[in-house]
Amino acid sequence: MVLRKLFSKNSSSNSSSHHNKKDHHSDETSTTSSSHQFLSNINDLLFQSVESQYKKSVMETFVIPDDLLREIFGFIENDEETCLSFQLTCWNWYLVSCSYRYQEFEIPNYGTYTFYQGAKNCYYLILPSPTNNYSTYTVPRRKPWSWNDADIITRWYRLRINPETLMIHTGDHTFSKSTGVCNHHNWKTKEVSYATCFGCEGGSVDDGRAMCDLSGTPFKFSVSFLHNGYCSYGTWNFSKDDQIISLTGGGYCGWTCPVGAADEKQAVDGGWFIKLEVISNK
Repeated sequence: MVLRKLFSKNSSSNSSSHHNKKDHHSDETSTTSSSHQFLSNINDLLFQSVESQYKKSVMETFVIPDDLLREIFGFIENDEETCLSFQLTCWNWYLVSCSYRYQEFEIPNYGTYTFYQGAKNCYYLILPSPTNNYSTYTVPRRKPWSWNDADIITRWYRLRINPETLMIHTGDHTFSKSTGVCNHHNWKTKEVSYATCFGCEGGSVDDGRAMCDLSGTPFKFSVSFLHNGYCSYGTWNFSKDDQIISLTGGGYCGWTCPVGAADEKQAVDGGWFIKLEVISNK
């Protein structure tokens, strides 16, 4: 009954929020409001209304809906003060969230490592240096597709990972943020896959940029790259025990991406193209 009340309240709040976004273009204020309301519902309904003998059972079984955690993530990921405030004012929410979200796996040649669980059985590697993890499409100055096009920069905060194989999915944008738009690939105009960059300025012009950085984790990259397209050119340089990769790519038009992407569509869409390995001295 308590859970039904919680989700009922939140569903109506979300429905209203989505309606406002669609019809009135509401800004992040509505997102903040609905997320605060959700946290308040948890605190009030789950942990103040539930009789003490049932609290442990509720805490062990309750899971915050994935779309709501993403909504919260969207405006507090880079705001440590707000994130800390949520933890302090709604400690029970924090504990319940952690019990589901942070899962330990045994990694060969390393030991136990904790990954973040998004949707059930979808795991993510948290990147300690998101400013050094980005992919881009550098729009050509002639703007052949739309005068509204602007360089796409996609910044990565967490990477989708298979904890059993340590394979990374380069096209899971659940925890990435992007600016810019390019209508070259009309099915994906606002994001660029991980470890990938595009350019279309001219033959052998590699003005696209990408960077991958696993610093602060015990992992390194085990991946090969290629450049492809018309008159394409690109480079990839590994450093810091293969934890950092700097890439360039472009052409008329061209791109640089992991070898696993067999064609342009796969480079745009991404896939399970990158393998990680444990650094022996970590």
